[in-house]
Amino acid sequence: MLNLLRVVSLATLLSLTIGLAACSETGPSAPETPAPSPTSASAPARSPDRPSLVALYNATDGPQWTNGENWLSDRPIGSWFGVTTDSESRVTHLKLNGNNLAGPLPDRLGNLSHLTELDLADNILEGPIPEKIGNLGGLTRLRLSNNSLTGQIPGSLGNLDSLGELGLSDNGLAGQIPNELGELGNLRELRLFNNNLTGCVPRALQEVTDSDLDEVGLRLCGVDRAALVALYDATGGPYWKDNSHWLSDAPIESWYGVDVDSHGRVSEISLPENNLTGALPPQLGSLSGLTSLYIFRGNLTGPIPPELGNLTNLRSITIAETGVTGPIPPEMGNLTNLEYMDISHVNLTGTIPPELGNLRNLQLMYIYGNDLTGPIPSEFGNLKSMTDLRLGISLTGPIPPELGQLSNLRILQLHGNNLTGPIPDELGRLRNLEWLYLDNNELTGAIPPELSSLPKLEWMFLRENDLTGCIPEALRKLPGNDLGDLGLPSC
Repeated sequence: MLNLLRVVSLATLLSLTIGLAACSETGPSAPETPAPSPTSASAPARSPDRPSLVALYNATDGPQWTNGENWLSDRPIGSWFGVTTDSESRVTHLKLNGNNLAGPLPDRLGNLSHLTELDLADNILEGPIPEKIGNLGGLTRLRLSNNSLTGQIPGSLGNLDSLGELGLSDNGLAGQIPNELGELGNLRELRLFNNNLTGCVPRALQEVTDSDLDEVGLRLCGVDRAALVALYDATGGPYWKDNSHWLSDAPIESWYGVDVDSHGRVSEISLPENNLTGALPPQLGSLSGLTSLYIFRGNLTGPIPPELGNLTNLRSITIAETGVTGPIPPEMGNLTNLEYMDISHVNLTGTIPPELGNLRNLQLMYIYGNDLTGPIPSEFGNLKSMTDLRLGISLTGPIPPELGQLSNLRILQLHGNNLTGPIPDELGRLRNLEWLYLDNNELTGAIPPELSSLPKLEWMFLRENDLTGCIPEALRKLPGNDLGDLGLPSC
C-alpha cells in the first residue's frame, strides 16, 4: 500500500511539472514596452535642431511673439509655429516674419544645417547678422528686411552657394557690401535699400536680375578708379604739374583735382593748367556720378569723346583752351542736367549739332574761338534757361528768330562770324537782354525798332555789317555802343 502511494505521488508531481512547463510555452506573454510614438515627450529631444530653436526663442523674447504656438512644448518641433521639418525632424523652413521677434539673432541659427528658407523679415531684430549664417550651405532664401539690424553684412554670406534671394533692406547695416556676395552665382533677387552702406557695389552683383542697387546709389566697384587711371595714362599723367597721389592706394578723393560725393563716387574733376597732353579717353563716360569736369588750358589733341554723353548727372563742363579737335558729339545733347558748357578756344570743326537744343537746363553756353561752320540751330530756341550765349567764329546763315524765345537771356554774343540776313525783329522780345554783340558779320537790312524798347539793354555793337536804314534814337543813348561807326542817320 505504501509503495502504491509513492507511485501515485511521483506521478502527480511529474504531471504538475509537465503542466507548468506547458503553461510557460503556450500561455500569454508578458506585455512588451511600446515604441515611443511620434508625439511622445522623447521625440523632440532626438532632433539636433531643437536647441537652436530654443536659443532663438529665448534671444528674441519668445513669450511676446504674436504667435508662439507649441514652442518649447513636448510636441515635435515640426508642429511649432513657423517651423517645417523633413522626415528626420530636421528644420528645413523657418518662417517667422511679422511675428514681433525682438532682440539679437543667436549664433546657434548657424547649426540648422538642413535649412533652405529663413524668413525673419518685418520684426524688431537688432544687433549684427551672425557670421555663422554663412554655414547654412543649403539656404536658398534669406529674408531679414525691415528690422533694426546693425553692423556690417558678413562676408560669410558669400558661402551660401544655393542662395537665390537675399533681403536685407530697411535696416541699419553699415560699411561696404562684401565682395564675397559677388560670388553668389545663383542670386536672382537682392534687396539692400535703406541702410547706411558705403563704398561700392561689387561688379558681379550688377548681373542680379531683380535688385534695388540703383536705389542704393553706390558706384560700381573699380569703375571710377579705372576711369581716372585711363585719364592719367592718356594725358601724360607722369608729366602733369601736379599728380599728387594719382595711381596710389590712397582713396581717390585724395588724388589731386578729384572730389567724391557721399557715396564715394567721383563727382568732380578739376585739372586746370596742369599740362595735360594727348586725347581724353572714352572711359571718362563711365563716371556716372560726375557733376563737374573742368580742364582749362593744356595741349590736348583728338576729339571730345562721344561717351561723355553718358554723364547724365553732369552739370558743368569746361574743356577750354586745350587744343581739342574734331566735331562736337551730338551725344552731348543727352546731358539734360547740364547748366554750364565752355568749349571755347579749341580746334573744333564741323557744325553745331541741333541735339544741343535738348539742354533745357543750360544757362551758359560758350562755343567760340574755334573753326565750327554752318548755321546756328533753330533748336536753340528751346534753351529757355539760357542767360549767356556766345557762339563763333565761322558760323554762317541767318540768326534764328527762335532765339527771341530765350526770355532769360542777358548776353547774346555772335560777333566775328559770317552770319547773313536781317537782325530778327524777335530779338526785341528779350526783355532781360543787357549785352548784344552782332558786329563783324554780314548782316543786312534795318535795325529793328523793337530793340529800342529793351529795358535792360546797355551794350550793343553792330559795326562791320551791311546794315541800312536808320538808328532808333533810344539806341544811341545806350552806355556802350558803336552806332556812330555805322554812318546811319537817327530815326
